Amino acid sequence: MITILSLIFLISVFLIWFYIKKQPNKNRRNIAIIIGIFTGIFIAILSPDEKTSTNENNITSSKNISSENDKNQTTAINKKQESIKSSKKIKQHNKTKPKKSNKRNSQQKDKPTNNAEMLEGYAQSFGLKDSETIQRLVGSAYSSTVIDNNMAFGWWTPYGSLIRIDDSQSQITYVYKSDKHSSTGLGELLYQGHTIIQKAPSKYRTYGPTG
Repeated sequence: MITILSLIFLISVFLIWFYIKKQPNKNRRNIAIIIGIFTGIFIAILSPDEKTSTNENNITSSKNISSENDKNQTTAINKKQESIKSSKKIKQHNKTKPKKSNKRNSQQKDKPTNNAEMLEGYAQSFGLKDSETIQRLVGSAYSSTVIDNNMAFGWWTPYGSLIRIDDSQSQITYVYKSDKHSSTGLGELLYQGHTIIQKAPSKYRTYGPTG
């Protein structure tokens, strides 16, 4: 019961602050003050009764615990002796075992390099895509913006975000790693190459029905 009243009291305090600072309203503020006063009175009245009940429960539980401890003392001694014997056997067995190599540590060390290599692979595939396909997928797979009067496209990968810039004058495509801490938002250059404007046509031709 006290927990519910304390929650009501805390809510009323919050409402008092809210209707004074955030959204001033005298009527609602006064109602919140009245609720807070009454809940504080009820908490003060009910708290002694609950303290006495908890003390009685603690006394009975302590008696039960002491009786159980007396019963378990004899069994605990026997268990300690058995555990000492088993620990000696385990130590002797471990001495004869060959040591295992730390494969997990080596795998964890290789993860950063693997992530960097995977991100470079994504950057290369991003740079080799034609600009028409990328512009057609803006809003679904890619995002777009303008940097220094050149089109820039963003692509999120599982290994980091990439930014592609197509230089309209030099016809060169640059793919950077995204860096929020830099002033331009561009990090390490991962790919550069000739801009592919349109996808190459397929070699196979389709013919309609004749006759």
